[in-house]
Parts: sequence; C-alpha cells; structure tokens
Amino acid sequence: MLKAALFDWDGVVVDSSKAHKESWEMLARARNLALPDDHFAKSFGRKNEIIIPEIYKWASAPAEIAELGRAKENLYLELLGEWGLEALPGVEALLDALSEAGIPCAVGTSTPRSNLDYALKALGLGDRALCEGLALHRALGLKGFVQLGDARHLLADGHVHAQHVFVFL
Repeated sequence: MLKAALFDWDGVVVDSSKAHKESWEMLARARNLALPDDHFAKSFGRKNEIIIPEIYKWASAPAEIAELGRAKENLYLELLGEWGLEALPGVEALLDALSEAGIPCAVGTSTPRSNLDYALKALGLGDRALCEGLALHRALGLKGFVQLGDARHLLADGHVHAQHVFVFL
C-alpha cells in the first residue's frame, strides 16, 4: 500500500538548470572568476559548499564560500523572477491525484531552502501537500537527500517504511 511519495526536485518537479548555469556564469563574470571546463556538468546537483571550494576552487575560507554562495543564489532567484518557472509536464496532475488519494508527498533536494520556498510558492504547489519531509527521509535512510526540513505533520503516525514509499528520481 502506497503511503507517501518522495520527489527529487530539479529534473523531476522542475527544470531550473538553465537558471543555475546562467547564475554561476554571471557570478564568475561579475567577480572575474574562472570557471572550469564543463563546469555545470561537474557541479549541478551539488551544494554550493562543495562546488565553490572543491570544483570551482574559488575560495576555501568558510565565510567567503558562504558569501559567494549567497551571491549565486540571489542571482538565481533574480533569473527565476525574470524568466519564470514551470512544473514539468504531468507533475501538477500527479500531485493532484496523490493529494486526492490522501498520499503525502515530500521533496528531497540539495537546493537551498530559500530557493525551494520561492519555487513552491511561484508554482502554487504548496497546496498540493508537496513539502519537505525529514521524517520521511529518516525512515527511508536516504543519505543523498539533504536540506530536508522537519515536517512531522507529513505522516500522522511518524513512521513510514520504504516499501510503502514511491520515490521519483
């Protein structure tokens, strides 16, 4: 029996890769920083705290990494504001069907919480019970999903077993 659904974010619910790629390139130009060959392929889906020091090699000091990360995310959100964001085909209908069936949904993502909040609001998906779910994450033992907020309300009894969760990656 299906009790919950877990969605990866980018590439499953939305495709914001163009805005991410452009925001990194804008930051590099603005700060006169070099980007490695195939920078986006090497970095997409990873956290800024890994991308900046280990892949792009722009900084090693935590404060500088954090500042560059904030600057990049601000550029990303500005681009989304200009370009807009849409759910991928079929996502809204699927979320509606899951909601009507009483099946809670959660997002697992490496994207910063502020980006996720912005996107959920812009897409109008919050009313479809799509939320972050730490309880679901812990129950499944997924190590690859990060930035999951506490959503105890996701599951009434607080327990979900992997065989009862459909994962969209």
